[in-house]
Amino acid sequence: DTYIQLIHLDLLLDQSEFRDFLNLNILSRRDFLNLNLNILSRKRLEDAKNTTTKEKQNKKVIKLNSFRQRYGTRNKVRQSNRQASAHHSNTNKVLDQDAKKHQNSQNCLRVTWPLTKRARKLQLQELEEFHLKAYENSKIYKEKVKCFHDNMILRKEFKLDQKVLLFNSYLKLIVVKFRSKWDGPFIITTIFPYDVVEIRNEATDKTFKVNGHHLKLFHECPTMIEGDVEDLFLVNPTFP
Repeated sequence: DTYIQLIHLDLLLDQSEFRDFLNLNILSRRDFLNLNLNILSRKRLEDAKNTTTKEKQNKKVIKLNSFRQRYGTRNKVRQSNRQASAHHSNTNKVLDQDAKKHQNSQNCLRVTWPLTKRARKLQLQELEEFHLKAYENSKIYKEKVKCFHDNMILRKEFKLDQKVLLFNSYLKLIVVKFRSKWDGPFIITTIFPYDVVEIRNEATDKTFKVNGHHLKLFHECPTMIEGDVEDLFLVNPTFP
């Protein structure tokens, strides 16, 4: 083989003579056109020269060096466990033991269940009934609490030509501002199904649709009438 001949030539020839031989003979052959000269460098051949192995082992050394240089690894990566991956029997022993314990517990239940006494079986059935009743009771309790909270919610019934206030969701994010979160008042012009209300702005006389959940009734202050006003004068109290 050509690789073995190169190793024997390096033992006989100096570095200069070896290069001349490469230039004259090796490069003229078509098989060595794609051969990387760095693979056959002096350092690699010295490593192969020091090894007292057979011809097949010399081939493996040269191929291994070319493989390392191609993929950028100069030295072999050593592993203490001699495994290609970390998922081997040493790391999976714990999982295997847990699986065996679980399987053994299931086998014990299968074996001991027919041998249990009648009283113990009745106790287990009674415990299961308690669990089912507790689930039913919690379901009934939740339904009652939901009905109670629904009854506590104030229902909004709007009418036409009624004054309402609109909730400004933008001011909800600004906590520092001392401004009211309700804009208005607005006048209801049309009521649509699914809690959609059309309101009109008194200042701009523009109408737009909003969600009915963002509205609340506007309670106006009673107007003062001059005839209903009564003056009261405070007098210093007299002690006996």
